[in-house]
Parts: sequence; structure tokens; C-alpha cells
Amino acid sequence: MLFFEKKSYMDDDSIAWLRENRIHFLFNDLTEALLRERPQRILDFIEKWCHEARDDACLQNTPSRRESEAAAAKEEMKADPELMAKYLVPGNDYELGEILGTGHYSKVFQAIRNIDKKEVAIKVQPVLGNWTRWEPEALVACQDKGVVELLDCRYDPDGNTLWLVFEIYRDNYEVYHPTDEEDLARTLRQLVESVESMHRHGFVHLDIKPANMLRRAGEHQVVLADFGTAMYLDDPCEQLGDFAFMSPEVYRAEGNYTASNDVWGIGISALCFVQGETPFLGSGFDVEHTFEILEKCRVAPSLNDPTQWSPLFGDFLARCFLAPDMRPTAGELLSHPFLNQKFSKEEER
Repeated sequence: MLFFEKKSYMDDDSIAWLRENRIHFLFNDLTEALLRERPQRILDFIEKWCHEARDDACLQNTPSRRESEAAAAKEEMKADPELMAKYLVPGNDYELGEILGTGHYSKVFQAIRNIDKKEVAIKVQPVLGNWTRWEPEALVACQDKGVVELLDCRYDPDGNTLWLVFEIYRDNYEVYHPTDEEDLARTLRQLVESVESMHRHGFVHLDIKPANMLRRAGEHQVVLADFGTAMYLDDPCEQLGDFAFMSPEVYRAEGNYTASNDVWGIGISALCFVQGETPFLGSGFDVEHTFEILEKCRVAPSLNDPTQWSPLFGDFLARCFLAPDMRPTAGELLSHPFLNQKFSKEEER
């Protein structure tokens, strides 16, 4: 009998959701062994995970979800003025305004720089280890036209909180749909150039996705942002990033980070642009199918209708999803014919 059928540990709704979605991939030999040693701790984790997953089934990681999270954070600030104080930047150089968005550990505020009244964005997050400190280091090392500009970086006196000040952008590529293949090629070339520049400076991003591609209103220039998972190339691999965009080898935490890890995210982002959804999660929440594909890599992502796009684009995508030792780097992708077509509009960098 599966352990989650013990109703003393889980409510009926949680059990029903687990059964409905056939979440059996969690219950492997390792979990069973852990259960014999620390059953309550494991069951508490599974119950918490189940509630969070059921919530995600109703509303995925979409623009509407982030808007609702930001709205909830604003209400929380209004209800508890003292809470706002902990986000204030040390010194008197910035005046915090509205919350622009929230992350797993961070909040991003609109703010005004007092010395010149420049509008900026400020990301506030706890320092959770060395990887938190690598974000500003990666941003400084990788400054380029295609990377968000870091204007200021500060820690509190105890080193427990980090403030990152950026040029402000209010648009990203989450709802971007190319007008034609020329538009798509231009956007992807800018993305690949930004990723290649980062790799050239010794870092891997690990969270390449449309939400982390910024742009100014009315402009067509990809600016790569959110270096919160950035790591050094060749560091031992850990499972970092968004599962829907994560390469199979990063999901399995195999070997060391390589430049090809981010190329998988480029390919998934390209599919999002043309199909409006990730190939694994789609418009639903199919955890079992997602993890089966990522873990065993049985089926490479592909276009729903290849006839709508040129063979060149199909080949570009296919190369993004090759096995790690065969997958091209971002630098190698820049020479792909799809990204080097003759454009009627000279908007390239």
C-alpha cells in the first residue's frame, strides 16, 4: 500500500490530487529507504509539495500569476508598514516605490535614485550562500548591450541582505509572438549573442526563458536578466533553474556546467515564442510527463506543426535539443544559417 494513503498524514483533497495525477515518480527506492528512517519528515515534505503542486495546477508560472503575487505583496506591505522598512536600501540614496514582481526569495521594486531622480529597479533578496553573491559578480563580468545593466550593489552591515540596482525595464518577451520568421530570427540571434557573451566571460546562466528576456517598450532589443542562478562554467552541476526550461543533464545534476546547458533553454524559449507554451507543461500541469521526459530524455521537444516554419528553423531547434556532447554552444549557434539570413530591416546589433 502506498504510504500517502494513510489519511492521518494527508487530507482527502491532497490524496485525490495525487491519485488523479498519478504522481508515482516520487516513490522510488530512495524515498522508501528514507521513509523507514524519517517517515514523518518525508511525509510532511510530500504533503507540503502536494498542496503547492495543486495550487500550481490552477495557475502556472505565467504573467497573470506574477501580477497576482505582486498585488498580494503590495497589500501585505500596506497592512504592515514595518515590513517595508526591511527592504529599504542602506543609506538615503533611493526611494522605494511599487513592487514590480516577486521571486522565490526576492522582491523587485520600482525606485527613484535621489541624486538625479532617475527611475530604477531594485532587487532585494536574502544572502543564502555563495551562489547569491555570484549574481553581482556575474553581472559585472558580463556587462554588454544584451545584458541588464547593474547600477549599484549593496549589502546590509551583517551581510544578510543584498540590494541590486538595475536600469528599469517594464516589458519582457513572455507574451512575444513573432510577426514572421524574420522577426523570430532577429530575436533569437540577439538572445544567442547575449548568452554567448556570458559564456565568453566564464559564466552559465541556467535560467534562459522569455520572462528573463527584457526590452524597452517599443524597442526590439533582447536584454538578458535575472542572474540569480548564474554559475561558473565547469563548476560541479547542481539542479538549478526552471524545470520547464531546464536541460536533462542539469536536471540530473550530471558532470560540470557547460556552455551547452543554456542552449537547451534557448530552444525551449524559441518554442514558447512560436507556440505560446512550453513543450512539456503545455497549458496543463503534467508533472509525471514533464519529469519523465527530462529525466530519461525519451522524446526531444519539437514543433506542433513543422509545416508552419522553414526547415532552417526546424534544424536550428533540433540542434538545441541534441545530447549534451553533441549540442552546439551559443557561439557555434551564431553561425547557424537560420540566424544569418538577409534581413530587410537593419535592426541587428
